[in-house]
Amino acid sequence: MTRCIIIPVEWNYPLTRTELVSLADFQRVVGGWIEHVGLNEELALLVDEEGRVKHLPINRRATLLRRLYHEASRESPAIVGSAVLIGPPIEEEFGDVPEMMERLLIDTRRYFVRVRSGDDQLSSGPFDTFWEASEVAIVTNLVGAAGEVEVIGYE
Repeated sequence: MTRCIIIPVEWNYPLTRTELVSLADFQRVVGGWIEHVGLNEELALLVDEEGRVKHLPINRRATLLRRLYHEASRESPAIVGSAVLIGPPIEEEFGDVPEMMERLLIDTRRYFVRVRSGDDQLSSGPFDTFWEASEVAIVTNLVGAAGEVEVIGYE
């Protein structure tokens, strides 16, 4: 059983916390064969391998996650179709999405973008959604902000 977050392609549909058991469950959610898209050491997306061939619509939220957590993918094509956010693999099985990420994406209500460079720290926000903050973080990084750029929850 894998704890994960379903990211629907429809922007106005909420993210869903769930547990999926089998490969067939994952395939049902994404609508086809599974493609593993790594984001970093802790996160990955599962998407429909043939999503582009099927002309599935762009999943803006999954694309933002990929561009935020995997800088090298910023010039890559957008993610299409519904996606499943998971954690790192454990013994050849899909791993659970980290609890910290669940809280950030689903439970948090306000966000900041923090830029750290050495001893200096700047932040912007607050933002009402993770997705607004992600867009600002990606652009901040693209324009050459030196240092670590991250989206954090406002507690």
